Amino acid sequence: MKAQTQKTPEVRRPAEQITPVIIKSGGGGGGGTGEGDPTRTTVVFNAVGKIFDSQFIAKHWQVAKSSGPAAIMKVEIQDGTNTLAPIDCNDGDELVVVEVTFGPDTLVVNELRIHNDLLNTEIAVTSPVLFNVIDAGLGPDEWIESKAVFPTKTPLIVVTQGGRELKKYQCEFIDVTITLLVDWYGMVG
Repeated sequence: MKAQTQKTPEVRRPAEQITPVIIKSGGGGGGGTGEGDPTRTTVVFNAVGKIFDSQFIAKHWQVAKSSGPAAIMKVEIQDGTNTLAPIDCNDGDELVVVEVTFGPDTLVVNELRIHNDLLNTEIAVTSPVLFNVIDAGLGPDEWIESKAVFPTKTPLIVVTQGGRELKKYQCEFIDVTITLLVDWYGMVG
């Protein structure tokens, strides 16, 4: 009788420095917190002490990337008072994509390979609307926290890894917090 061997699942490189990146919509008021316009809602993107680089247009950006190696390890969603089970993204070398859609506008946070290296990724952020820098980094094109105004729609959140859908969730509330637990591979903020 032949002994069966079990395939060991691939896991990304060992975590070094995991901190959150927080995407928060609404503002606790249930909607319509978009700079005085009830049809718009504010979305804040906070790297919690880490730095993103962008090509600024008068302290605004639509495309950004982490200023060093980074990987999304887990996604947590707080929909109003509802807390969803965390989504584990530490499965092999497949790239993670998080899409947050507010009506016609989709904010995309995704991993990119650095020089085709399977173990090194960085995080890119693409937005159809301009983000305004709230907290700048030390360099001329760096930032830590930014905000934008999106349509007041309950977000649809889709998390994929390697093209495989891990979670598709239509939020019930405008006030949503998405926490990306990111490994910065020892990067200093």
